[in-house]
Amino acid sequence: MVFSFKKQITILLLILMVEPIYAQELGARLTGLGKSGSSIFDAEAINFNVGGISQINHLIILATYQNQYLLPEFNTFSAAILGPVKKGVAAISLKRFGDHYYSKNKINLTFAHEIRNVSLGLQTQLIINQNLERKNEHLLLLKFGGIIKLSSNLNFGAYIHNFLAPFFNQSQQEDIILSTGITYTPTPPLLLTVEVSKNMELKEDFRLGLEYNFYRKLYARTGISSAPYKNYFGLGFNHPRIVLNYALIAQDEVGYSQQLSVSYLLPRRN
Repeated sequence: MVFSFKKQITILLLILMVEPIYAQELGARLTGLGKSGSSIFDAEAINFNVGGISQINHLIILATYQNQYLLPEFNTFSAAILGPVKKGVAAISLKRFGDHYYSKNKINLTFAHEIRNVSLGLQTQLIINQNLERKNEHLLLLKFGGIIKLSSNLNFGAYIHNFLAPFFNQSQQEDIILSTGITYTPTPPLLLTVEVSKNMELKEDFRLGLEYNFYRKLYARTGISSAPYKNYFGLGFNHPRIVLNYALIAQDEVGYSQQLSVSYLLPRRN
């Protein structure tokens, strides 16, 4: 099989960069906040701190699309269904990165429970790596996270991705990532976030985010992260039934990435 020069370069970049690219969290609202989502309650927390879905009280369908560096080979799609169950909130989600030359797929099962001011969540991830030259590779990982409401306007959260890696050699193919942060809401229109994320193979990533409800259902967001340095910008429309969020990520070395998230809240049956 003969590939064009552009395709060969793209595939090479995929091989060299796929792990850090795929590890990025998905969700346009929390991405617009500099990906500082470890202490925020939101449906998008299913891709960040899974303890953050514990306050969902309706059935929600969430879909997210991400494109990185304007290359179709770096597209990511994610879809999830979340809803309350007898003992908490349960969710199932799917994620796909790449194209038919190389792809990385995830099937996630998540459960979260709230006890007074503490919310805890656990996610099981089945990862399937596919390409044209090797057989499919399967990995089974766990993510665990929690959020504590310290007061009516202050949250502390932390989560760990792939925390069983030291006990299973195959899980070493996925990085161990620990994130912790604080969310502060000084006034209802304004939200501030601070977070530090540590990939055990890389240096610490410090993140800051700001969200402002500037007009009725409209929100503006911005954020930064340090490793590597990135600027984030976002807009949101929050309707009681449907929520639209967009995020733009600017990185000097490689260019622009963008995300679009849509969530729909299904009404309860009488």
